[in-house]
Amino acid sequence: MRPKANCGGTCVRAGKAQWIKTLHLFPERYARAEEQEEEFRRANGNYAILREQRDRVVYPITLKELRLREQDRQAAST
Repeated sequence: MRPKANCGGTCVRAGKAQWIKTLHLFPERYARAEEQEEEFRRANGNYAILREQRDRVVYPITLKELRLREQDRQAAST
């Protein structure tokens, strides 16, 4: 995180690497952001903070999906 970041690591403009860092350093903040994103999705449809591109098609990737991928990656490396 940048020393002067005032978002506490939960900026909606952050990329995947920043969100993974927040997951590790501030899991409670990550959990709250994940919960807020899920609430927003229930009310507004298939939107997500993050995006991923495959074969020139852009897909939303939720914070929940990112967390699960990171947990799987960590489990595989142990």
